[in-house]
Amino acid sequence: RFRIASRIPKEKTSPPRLIMAGHRAAVAVMNWLNVRQYQDSPWLFCALDDGGQLSNSSVNSLFRVIRRRANIPGWVH
Repeated sequence: RFRIASRIPKEKTSPPRLIMAGHRAAVAVMNWLNVRQYQDSPWLFCALDDGGQLSNSSVNSLFRVIRRRANIPGWVH
């Protein structure tokens, strides 16, 4: 059993954050790295067209779609 740790890059005004994940998440990441299309990309999840970094808006859009399909309510302001 093992865990993974990753640093989220620093944004404009915030310091980098350390993200920890348990064994099941670590295994899922290892499996993903073995099957993803762009094997040499430094990014965990790559843009489909060139293997580059996903933009924040792309990630937000993906989460909105996933949230909607799973019937998870959005943030209420």
